[in-house]
Amino acid sequence: MNRIPARAVLALALGASLAGCASLAPQPRHADITQLLSERGGPAVDWSALSAPPAEQARIQQWLDAPMTLEAATRVAMLRSPRLREHYARLGLARAEVLEAVEIENPRLSFQRLSIEGGGHIRTTGLSLPLFDLLLMPAKARLANKDYDRARFEVAGAVLDTVADVEAAWYTYVTARQVAGMREAVAEGTAASAELAGRFHAAGNISALQLAQEQAAASQARIEALQAKADASRHRLELVTLLGLRGEEARWEASDTLPLPVPSEDEPAALVALASEGNLELLAARAEAEVLADALGLTRTLRWLGGSEIGYERE
Repeated sequence: MNRIPARAVLALALGASLAGCASLAPQPRHADITQLLSERGGPAVDWSALSAPPAEQARIQQWLDAPMTLEAATRVAMLRSPRLREHYARLGLARAEVLEAVEIENPRLSFQRLSIEGGGHIRTTGLSLPLFDLLLMPAKARLANKDYDRARFEVAGAVLDTVADVEAAWYTYVTARQVAGMREAVAEGTAASAELAGRFHAAGNISALQLAQEQAAASQARIEALQAKADASRHRLELVTLLGLRGEEARWEASDTLPLPVPSEDEPAALVALASEGNLELLAARAEAEVLADALGLTRTLRWLGGSEIGYERE
C-alpha cells in the first residue's frame, strides 16, 4: 500500500473531530439563560456568586441583615433555592453531554510479525477508527446541543416558577403576620374588656350572663389570635424552605410594607399569545420532541453500521 490512503483516513478522522468539536465551551452558557429571563421580565441570576461560596454568603447575609423585602427574598432564592440548585446542576450535566458527544473511541494500533517458509517474515502495521462514531459524531453533537437547549428552557422556566412561588409565599407570610398582629390586638382588647366586666359584675352593675358573654368573647379572640400566629409561623416556614435558608440564617425579619398593586391588569388575549409563543415549558417540550425525532431518524438510517471500523493497514 502507498501513503495516500493513510493520509485520507487521518484526514477523515481529523475532519470529523473538528466538525463535532467546533464552538464548544466547557461551561454552560449562562448568558443564554439570562437572556431568556430578561425577555420574560425575570430576575438576573448572579452566576459569579453561585460559583464562589464566600461571595454568595456575603451577599445573602447583606440581605438578611435588613428587613427582607420581596426583591431581597427573590435574590436569596436565586442563590439558595434547593430546586434551582438542582436545575443548575442538570444544566451542567447537559453541557457535559455536549462535550461527551464529540468524543470518539481511541484509535487502535496493530502490529503483526509473521514468519514465512524459507526464511524471512512479514510485518503488518495498522490503524483503525470506529466508523460508526466518526459518521455519527456531527449528529451526536447536534442532538446534544438540542438537548442542552431543552435544559436551558427548563432551567429558565424553573427560575420563573421559583420566583412566582417565592412572591406568593412572601405575600402570604407578610399578610398572615399582619393578620396575626391584628388578632393579637383584638385579643388584648377583649381581655381588657372582660377584666373590666368582672369589676362591673362585682359592683353589681352587670349580670352574670353579661360577664360570661364578655369572657367568652375574650376567649374566642385569644383562640383566633393563637391560630393566626400559628398560621403566620407555618407560612414563614414555607418561605424559609423555598429560600433554602438554614440555622441562624432563618432568623430574619420581613418588611412590613407591601408593594402597591399594579395600576392595570394585562389583557387576557395578550397573556394567551405570550403563553403560546414564549412559554418555556412548551419550548422545552418541543425541543425534547425534536431530539427524540432526530435520534429515531439516525437510528433507522445508521443502525446497520454498528461496530463498523475504518482503518489503514500496511505490510
